[in-house]
Amino acid sequence: MRLFRVLREGGLSEPVGQHPVRCGPKKYFIDAAYPDIRLALEYHGFDAHRTRTAFDGDAKRARDLTAVGWRVLTFASKDTDADIVQSVRAFGV
Repeated sequence: MRLFRVLREGGLSEPVGQHPVRCGPKKYFIDAAYPDIRLALEYHGFDAHRTRTAFDGDAKRARDLTAVGWRVLTFASKDTDADIVQSVRAFGV
């Protein structure tokens, strides 16, 4: 996955992949997570997230994770490697 490669090449610590988080009755799996600081990284590729259902579900997921204390950073294909590394570093990783 691009996100893991970019973080590794940027000198950042390896996140936990597919980290499970329970939000009430819902259980989500975060693409890449730093559980100790409750930082969730999500990578939204167009193919998997282009439908209305996916778009709406992504918004609810981010709200649910935020409600239980997670900070969520969402990245897409147009984000540069430098932008990704800078954004994650800003949260103390």
